Amino acid sequence: HLDERTLFAPTGASGDAVLKAMEATERGYDVVRLPDMLACNVVAANGWVLAQDTKCQESRQKIEKAVQERNLQLEWVDTSELAKKDAALTCCSILLSL
Repeated sequence: HLDERTLFAPTGASGDAVLKAMEATERGYDVVRLPDMLACNVVAANGWVLAQDTKCQESRQKIEKAVQERNLQLEWVDTSELAKKDAALTCCSILLSL
């Protein structure tokens, strides 16, 4: 989630399958499709978005645009060490509903 209404999802069949299983459009989510699957892993809290640094310029531009449109702050995080173990930014997160 980028916020309560916005999801990042990868382009292609895997993203299609996830969005269909979630019934994302039927449930009213805005969906931003990204060509870099790992770039879909973001952590958002308190007006800030932590995003995995990606070399995919199209994904970067779409993330930056979505964050800016929602008046949030963006911080790119180097996750290259996590990638060595096939992990992503969200693997390091504890999500709480407070």
